[in-house]
Amino acid sequence: MILNFKRLMKPLIIAGTGFLSLIFMFFPYVSPAFLEKYSAYRCMGLGSSSPAAMVKAFEFDAAGVMYIVAFMMIILFLASLVLLLSGIAMIVREMFGLNLIIKVNPRLVDRITQYSLLAHSAANILGTLMVAVFCIANAGGIASLFDSTLPGVSMFFLLLISVGASVSLFVLERKLFSKPYLLRKVHICTQCGAYYGAPFQCCSVCGGALALQQVTVPNDFTANPPEVKDFDYALIPLFFKNLWAKVLGFFEKKNISHKQVYIGCAALGGVLLVAIVLLCIFGGPSPKYIALDDSAYIPLGHNDGKIYFLTNGDIEIVDIEEDTFYSLQTSLDGTTVAWLTSNDTLYLYRKGELTEVAKDVESFLLSAEGAGIAYVDGDRDLRLYSVKKDSGEKISSDVLEESFCISPNGQSVAYVKETDDEYKMYVSVNGKEEEKIGNRLYPYAISDKGEFLYYLNLENEALYVMEDLEDSTKLTPDDSRYSLRLYLNADHTQLLFDMSSNIYVVDNGDEKIKITSNGMDQFGDFEIFGTVQDEKRSCVTWPVEELEEQYFLNDEGGLYYLDSSFEPHHVASSVSYFHTSEAGDVLYYVAGYSDTLYRGEGNGKKMEAKQIASGVYGFVITADGTHCYYENSSDQLMYVKKNGAPKKIADDIYNFVVSHDGYAFVVCDYSSSTGGTLYSSHNGSEKKRLSEGVDDEMLVTTGGTYYVKIDGDDGIIFGAPKKMKFSKLYVMEGH
Repeated sequence: MILNFKRLMKPLIIAGTGFLSLIFMFFPYVSPAFLEKYSAYRCMGLGSSSPAAMVKAFEFDAAGVMYIVAFMMIILFLASLVLLLSGIAMIVREMFGLNLIIKVNPRLVDRITQYSLLAHSAANILGTLMVAVFCIANAGGIASLFDSTLPGVSMFFLLLISVGASVSLFVLERKLFSKPYLLRKVHICTQCGAYYGAPFQCCSVCGGALALQQVTVPNDFTANPPEVKDFDYALIPLFFKNLWAKVLGFFEKKNISHKQVYIGCAALGGVLLVAIVLLCIFGGPSPKYIALDDSAYIPLGHNDGKIYFLTNGDIEIVDIEEDTFYSLQTSLDGTTVAWLTSNDTLYLYRKGELTEVAKDVESFLLSAEGAGIAYVDGDRDLRLYSVKKDSGEKISSDVLEESFCISPNGQSVAYVKETDDEYKMYVSVNGKEEEKIGNRLYPYAISDKGEFLYYLNLENEALYVMEDLEDSTKLTPDDSRYSLRLYLNADHTQLLFDMSSNIYVVDNGDEKIKITSNGMDQFGDFEIFGTVQDEKRSCVTWPVEELEEQYFLNDEGGLYYLDSSFEPHHVASSVSYFHTSEAGDVLYYVAGYSDTLYRGEGNGKKMEAKQIASGVYGFVITADGTHCYYENSSDQLMYVKKNGAPKKIADDIYNFVVSHDGYAFVVCDYSSSTGGTLYSSHNGSEKKRLSEGVDDEMLVTTGGTYYVKIDGDDGIIFGAPKKMKFSKLYVMEGH
């Protein structure tokens, strides 16, 4: 048993190193995009220390280093996988005398294992050192590398595993595996030569005296290696064939034919396949928000017949050949924009291309996904334009202006027609022939394929939801039209509405659920992670996949958490506003007469928030909820990490923003005529002056940060897309 255990020490260390490495690296190091959200990336600001100067000399930016680190993670993954498989092969060889790798010298497996362990250690140490250089260069210091987040802990344990395995195997090779003979101390009789392992008083054979001596004995690892034979892989099909014969024999005893067994197996396989497909489609948590990425079009303004958009870290100028435009609408992801000009021409802008959709347009609606546009022209014809096909088709005639709605995918519409002095509501699903729903009905919203239709009955002025264009459910009492405000999730399968300061939720057409008796002041955290699409009739589509598991604030200052069953859980009272982390697991809010800032972790069912500071006028947090910048009553910018002590960053501030990679930009000493001074701070570091004469308006996107510098009557736009080095993007004349 002792010999077997010693023999298994080496393969166990090798297999364990590969297995533990895969576990610790799997979650945090899936992709470079995922890496950027965590501690190793957040501390990669370039300061003024010598390590930072060295890195600047090589022209490495933070994002570039993260891709290098990600490459090291790929090497780590492959090496860990080889270590795991080779360790298992060595264990089988030692315990059962079988070589799983057929016609291969077992020493080759050992050699591959040694090189894999060397690559594992080198990639781990080099990647860690590279990140450490950036952490040391930044004011956050090396401590921010191994912080309490899961990626920091994983990196720390990966380093320990790699170094520990290398040292352990080195010691084993030197002490156990490399020596053919070992010295062992025994007690030998001076008269007859008998030896004993224990120190007896005298020899049990002749009674002579015992003396302690060292003798040379063969090393079991080299003198008696295990007999190893190649595994016969041809036995595997035979094994399964015999096993299948036993299965068939079992069913034959139950009078079940082979055909029935095959049909049953096929049915079971089909069920498993469908289950796997459904799991891939619907499994896992849905994203809470539809965030604007770098490809989104953010309108900056218009001048002299031109519209200015910010996208992909640059300025795009669209010449609309008209002095004015109106009714600009944007898809929820920001990649598609549509508007009307003063001569009633409808334009679409997508992927840098301007498309003239139609002329003589009275009103239009862009779908939430940006895939279609419904519009009514001067002849009162309703037309549906497909962005993918770049063509439109007539749906119906005699349609009332601004009395129609469009589904999120842009393929279904509901509308009101005026015929024979009567108002009738129709629906066209996926471009099919229109279907009459009823008289004196007004559509608010429709989901894809007409699954849910939300409308107002003008006879009793009550709100209804119709499922599959058949069964209608009354949601509000009569005469409730003018007290209604409607909010929908992204695919229009859920509705939240405010009726006389009572908030209700309708999930997939079911009965309404009351969640609060007060009006809604804030729902979710769209200021950071999304935008809203106004459908112009007191009906708004929110950039959320689901309405449950969200925080909301009523107009009485009550902060609540809406769980998966739409049950509200009270979190705090007298709250002014709140922000959540991108994952929704960290909550910050300001409450009380002293404007106290609180921070809590976990979900809203059970949360113990801790006080951070008082006299808070405004605050912004990073996407992970770790860092917070806030303005106090003395016009000072303060910084706090988690529940730590606040730290002053700047005085006499006018405005500040926080980028997605943790940099705060603050304008100080501001004057409307000369602008102010722009400073930056990263994770609480001392402020660094960037520019003078900066306007008070700044913009933060997922891809960068942008500001305007005042130059006489003009404005110069500067941007830092994905980098901390600002560059001039565009000069706006007459700013």
